[in-house]
Amino acid sequence: MYKWTFSTVSTGIGRRMDVRLKRHGIYTVESLCNSNKAHLKEVWGGIEGERIYAQLRGEDVKRPPTHRQTVGHSHVLPPKERNKDDAFAVLNRLLQKAAMRMRCLGYVTGAMSMGVRF
Repeated sequence: MYKWTFSTVSTGIGRRMDVRLKRHGIYTVESLCNSNKAHLKEVWGGIEGERIYAQLRGEDVKRPPTHRQTVGHSHVLPPKERNKDDAFAVLNRLLQKAAMRMRCLGYVTGAMSMGVRF
């Protein structure tokens, strides 16, 4: 049987998830699939582990609707562009981008805020 290790093949699993799986003794797709529901619940820290368990067995899992409370964007300016004019141009673009996403989501707001970190 072919064993597919998470660290040697590009699996689409992020670095942090890879660490989490390994911390719980899951190094291969086979070990993930063979894990019981309680173990996966422990790995994911709750109900999501039960959903993963069901999905691995081909079940159609209904997820509760999400409720987004914020829409945000960020950008790190390169050192040469860290001045008032360039920062304002990026800020303007990010606020417009956030407003456009809100309109697409059907959201309205009474205020928008921004933060700058140095």
